[in-house]
Amino acid sequence: MSGNIILIVEGQIKPDSLEGFKAQMKTMVDTTKANEPDTLIFECYVTDDNINYQIYERYRDSAATVVHLKFFMENFAKAFQTVAITTQVTVYGSPDDTVKQILDGFGAVYIARLSGFQR
Repeated sequence: MSGNIILIVEGQIKPDSLEGFKAQMKTMVDTTKANEPDTLIFECYVTDDNINYQIYERYRDSAATVVHLKFFMENFAKAFQTVAITTQVTVYGSPDDTVKQILDGFGAVYIARLSGFQR
């Protein structure tokens, strides 16, 4: 088991696309919450000027991460790209090779835990 996997997805909302971005995020959040019990956290944050966003995602393990990523790519990626530009994907934890294969396509940066604890 790979342990929890955390993704921080950062980017910009395209000009005149804020309402579309909000609608897309609502659909993604609602769908993820209803269908992916091993997605532990899926939250979107937007800067005060409504230009930049960050999505904080936490998965139980690599298998749950793969489920989410595949569903996203099949159902939401095309529509999401019409309202937002992803500029960085940061991955925390120890994802397996399948997760890395998928996220390498997004130019992901991988950061392994050196020390610490979780409660």
